[in-house]
Formats: sequence, structure tokens, C-alpha cells
Amino acid sequence: EKTVYLTFDDGPHPEATLYVLGVLKEEKARATFFLLGNNALAQPKLVEQIRKEGHAIGNHGMQHLSGWTTPTKTYVDNVFKAKEILNTSLFRPPYGRLGISQYNKLKTSEEIVFWDVLSGDFDENQSPKTVKDNVLSNVRNGSIILMHDSQKALPNLRGSLKETVQELKKKGYTFGKL
Repeated sequence: EKTVYLTFDDGPHPEATLYVLGVLKEEKARATFFLLGNNALAQPKLVEQIRKEGHAIGNHGMQHLSGWTTPTKTYVDNVFKAKEILNTSLFRPPYGRLGISQYNKLKTSEEIVFWDVLSGDFDENQSPKTVKDNVLSNVRNGSIILMHDSQKALPNLRGSLKETVQELKKKGYTFGKL
């Protein structure tokens, strides 16, 4: 069976997350949401809805800190504070940046998840067509696709997510959660 993993970073966001959940429900697809702790505190009903609708939740830290510019203790404390709120061992480093000392401190208790397909939906210079093409031309069985449920990504999501999911289904892919 051909499976891909849709993942969404930076939410929950009142408009973008609801849009994503609507598309996923309509297309009967599952996903994993890597949430920021501060956003989860601001949108607890959305966190509940993500879980209730059968999706997985991962940790993206309290704030969107870069591992390359944040001291290890500050970074690790930030991750564990969000873990208390989100109740998950899945962790995706913001920007995909993680120092070796941060990695060593987190790897014993967290499942650190990166991606192999970057949609580019966060880039306001990309078009929805480019976002869709980025996914469809780089996906393979087992791919972890990175998208965002954020205000910044919303215009590209609206123009690409549903069509991308439909095209992946036509190619025989199912959608797993991490």
C-alpha cells in the first residue's frame, strides 16, 4: 500500500486549521499537526477538534525557536513546556534546525520528525500551482509532506491543498498519521 504523511506546522490557527480540517474531512484523509504550544493555549477547542477528528498531534515548541540561534537549555525547556500542554512525544524542530546538543538531549524521550517533501506553502512568492507541483513531483511512498496551517500559508493552502490530496489519491496514495 502506498502511504504518504501530510503534516502541518505552526497551528492551530482559527482560519487556516479549520480550512485544513474541512479538506481532510471531505477527502477522508488523516494528517499530523505539529502545534506551537502558545497557539494551542490560545485555541484549545481547535486542539480538541484535531484529536476528535482522528488526526495526530506533534510538538513544535512553545514558540517557533531556531535551534541554531537558541541556547540549548532555553530550547529544550521550550520543547518540554509545549509537551506538557500537547501531551505528545512527536517533535518537529522549527525551521528543521536542531543543534547536536539539543538533539542529544531530546532524542531519549522525543521522536524527532523531519520531512522529505517541502511544499513551500509558507512562501508568499510561490503560487498555489507551484505548491501543488512541489508536492506531486517529489512525493514517493512513505514521504512526509510539510505544509503549514498558518495565516501566511492560507492563500497557498486554499489554492492547492484539496487538489494536491485529490491528485495523490488518484496516484493510489493513502494518508497515514505519524
